[in-house]
Amino acid sequence: MDVLFQLTDDQIALLGCMGAIAVSMLLMSLSYHANPANKAATEEERLQSIPLRTKQNSERKAA
Repeated sequence: MDVLFQLTDDQIALLGCMGAIAVSMLLMSLSYHANPANKAATEEERLQSIPLRTKQNSERKAA
């Protein structure tokens, strides 16, 4: 605790800012992982979501 008494006001402010950034990053990661839309899809869900190519009519060309 003696170290905190030796710090200047600017150094304490910087430590507070770093702490606030760390807490906000923690909350951001928790909210990302708590969202069900961000869960990893199962193999079956991945196979069902593969976009299919549509056959384009190659005989029609622009004039």
